[in-house]
Amino acid sequence: MTRRGVAPGALVPVLLLCGVLPGCAPAPPALSEQVTVMVYQPRTDIALGRLAIQVRNGTEDALEIVGARLSSPDFVADTVWPNDAARVPAGLALDLRAPLPEVHCDADTDPVATIEFVVDGVTGVAERAVEDPYDLLPRLHREACLAEEIAEIATLTPREVILPDRVAPAILVIDVEPTGAPGTVTLDAVGGTTLLQPTNAGQANDLVELGITIDASGPFEVRIPFVPNRCDPHALMEDKVGTIIPLYVTTATASETRWMLPVTEAQRADFYAFFTAYCGLPSG
Repeated sequence: MTRRGVAPGALVPVLLLCGVLPGCAPAPPALSEQVTVMVYQPRTDIALGRLAIQVRNGTEDALEIVGARLSSPDFVADTVWPNDAARVPAGLALDLRAPLPEVHCDADTDPVATIEFVVDGVTGVAERAVEDPYDLLPRLHREACLAEEIAEIATLTPREVILPDRVAPAILVIDVEPTGAPGTVTLDAVGGTTLLQPTNAGQANDLVELGITIDASGPFEVRIPFVPNRCDPHALMEDKVGTIIPLYVTTATASETRWMLPVTEAQRADFYAFFTAYCGLPSG
């Protein structure tokens, strides 16, 4: 007899019984290294403030996912997939859309993905490195921090799209409301989109210089003329991001950095109507 009167051989049957007794939990399953994670942002998700956590299943069996999230020091919270059940077929990939949290502007991007999955009724949890082939996360962090810096100096709000009576261009009017804080924001240039091109002196270009510096004294309005990028009816029918206006901005910490300015639904409809009339496309 050993200490406390338990014979060494008595432990073996107890361990064997653990596989069949209801009180003994099975070991959590492991996730194959052939399951990988990539992050990107489909065009339809840009205006919605979401990204896609793409899980690729390189195994020969379907993968049942019950949770997914991204963690990175430069976000104030995890980027969490809001659903709780998805099936990734063998050899395929699935996009799990997740809303973006706010950012920590003084932290670096270092993402890790956590996947919760089920095998034979048993839940497992695994971490994966995140592939970011388009440098999406650093860009989102940079643009969000730029937006915060701009907001410290002024609020820029699209007011209306002035449609021409006969001759192009259409003019986007942006209200500028300075906060009164010290410092400046310079709108260096405006870029084109999949649908629109800015113009300068009647000439359309992919990039038009603005050179507008905003401080506590104004200006209080910015006007930017646009014409259609190309008269392609498919571009209009399939548009996702053609009315999100890229402005290139300089602040105290950023130089000519892209900042995306979305318009309202009504203003987008006005741009669509202008595009249709300018290009002679059938309406309705």
